[in-house]
Amino acid sequence: MKSKRILFIGLIAGTVGFFGPFAYFVGGVSSVYDPLKSYSYSLTKDELEQRLIQTIKANPNLTFHPTDTTGTDRSDLDYHADILIKIGIEEYEFNIKYNKESRLCDNKVKSEISLIGAFDIGHKTGGYIPEAPGVDRLINIFEKAIIEKLSENTSR
Repeated sequence: MKSKRILFIGLIAGTVGFFGPFAYFVGGVSSVYDPLKSYSYSLTKDELEQRLIQTIKANPNLTFHPTDTTGTDRSDLDYHADILIKIGIEEYEFNIKYNKESRLCDNKVKSEISLIGAFDIGHKTGGYIPEAPGVDRLINIFEKAIIEKLSENTSR
């Protein structure tokens, strides 16, 4: 009787030990935050990317670093990048995603920039959720430095 109980406990522990890491991995990969804010444009993804890079290159205090491409369908990929902004001695980092918006009811070409993360490097504030300290101020900085400049030559 005692050996059956030990065997049963061992079987459960082995099962949890075997499948536990898979559950942890899938849970970690699947968990993503909603964007802090999104901005839509009547441009193709390539036009938006070109104008975004032009806007950033026009200001020596802005830096654009592509970081990743995600998705399974080559015609519907998400492009990720970091934008670094230096204002005086202050440094900020913004994580963005840009892509073609999927809209079934609207035939207009739409692309979108999503602000995923916003960080004040010097003060160590910001984050991936709107409630994080300093995020509202960082969104304003991002909009003034990037979105307003991008929107001057782009219809939204």
